[in-house]
Amino acid sequence: MGEILRYGIKMLPAAMLGLLVYALTLYPRHKRLQAKGLESGGWREVWLAVFIMFAAGLLWLTVLPRFRFVDGRLTLLPGGYGLINLKPFLIFEQSRILARQGYQHYFLINFWGNIGMFLPIGFFPALLWRRWKWWKSLLCGFGLSLCIELAQIPIQRGTDIDDLWMNTLGAVLGYVLYWILTRMWPVVGTKCKCSEVERHG
Repeated sequence: MGEILRYGIKMLPAAMLGLLVYALTLYPRHKRLQAKGLESGGWREVWLAVFIMFAAGLLWLTVLPRFRFVDGRLTLLPGGYGLINLKPFLIFEQSRILARQGYQHYFLINFWGNIGMFLPIGFFPALLWRRWKWWKSLLCGFGLSLCIELAQIPIQRGTDIDDLWMNTLGAVLGYVLYWILTRMWPVVGTKCKCSEVERHG
């Protein structure tokens, strides 16, 4: 729980920037929707703002390089020692070895963390946009994760093929979560999507 809180605090500055982006694009976005005969209700706007804030925080955590002043000079901090892993499912072997050494939290953070972090990537688009399908969540999760992993190479962050499939799995499970939620409460799916403007006269 402490790790989740720590990552949440790290994401906060970027989340605030995401909220600013949401606010600045609110008016032109609504004008564009009106031109198409659509409107975005209050519930959709709230969750769209949350999604934009999360996406900004995610990119902040994963893509932006980390710097620190060392001896008066701005120095790039490696986030994962610049290692590149192309061996699938290595995380299970590493987790088993580290668990024997007393680091049981490694699997929790790296396996469930990578899946959980991408749940919103599959969940929110399905919640917010009409005609969204499960395979779109899969492609969205895979594509975003691939871009992140490639972007981490030049900034000396850890690049791992296991992150790619775990992130993709997380996005698909996010869609499954949306599917279950809307089967239990169908009104959630309708309130959080754009609706056609009623024309009178």
